[in-house]
Amino acid sequence: MALLDAILDRTGAIGARIRGYALRAERDRVYMSRPAHIPKRTKIIANNGVTLVFDAVTDIQENYPTKVTSFPVEDKSTISDHVINQNPTYSVTGVFSDYSADMNTEKGSMSQQEFRQELMKIRDARKVVSLTSPVDTFTDLIVTNIGLPRKSGDGTSLFVDISFEKIRKVSAEVTTVYIDSVKKSGVATSGDTNIKNNTGKNVGNQPVKVPPSLAKPVPQTPAVDNTPVSLARDIRDKVVAQDAEIERLQQQL
Repeated sequence: MALLDAILDRTGAIGARIRGYALRAERDRVYMSRPAHIPKRTKIIANNGVTLVFDAVTDIQENYPTKVTSFPVEDKSTISDHVINQNPTYSVTGVFSDYSADMNTEKGSMSQQEFRQELMKIRDARKVVSLTSPVDTFTDLIVTNIGLPRKSGDGTSLFVDISFEKIRKVSAEVTTVYIDSVKKSGVATSGDTNIKNNTGKNVGNQPVKVPPSLAKPVPQTPAVDNTPVSLARDIRDKVVAQDAEIERLQQQL
């Protein structure tokens, strides 16, 4: 091996080219020997199974923005209450061409026009996609912008600038709350109603005791005097006579 390197060093440009071919062959050997689950090219995978494979990607950016309030913050307050971590965003700049079928077998028979149409369908339908590359994988993404720049010298290849925003998910839990039944007396007093996380109890409409301070006063009906008129007159005369006799005795004293 040392003798071959010495010969290549003395052959000038031809030796340098041979050495470059050897390095490229070694790189391809290492690249193809990786496990099959590691993606070899950058792809956009929609949740309906559509896969868009780039021929080449020149740039991938990750952004993790944080928004800070523009209003003054009160002294000694918790600063984190005024800071919001926004959704992560990603962007990809790549190229797709009809003339790369021999170099990019992963894209199958998809044409340049089909690539563009499927990309627009994903955007119009607001589908959730994943972005995979030989280095990272990003999931739960929504396409927020598609740019199709064309410059002189680009030829007929399709150049795309795609922006994504990640949807953050949270788990939701549901708890069933039952109210304990009232006492057998049928009247609930203070402390009789408890909230318990048990099952199989149906309270329904139960009477509840109202505090006296909130109770509405009940109007009193005046008593009806059913005494005969003649009897009432006799009683009144006797009472008047007794009062007169008492007054006379008091004067004699």
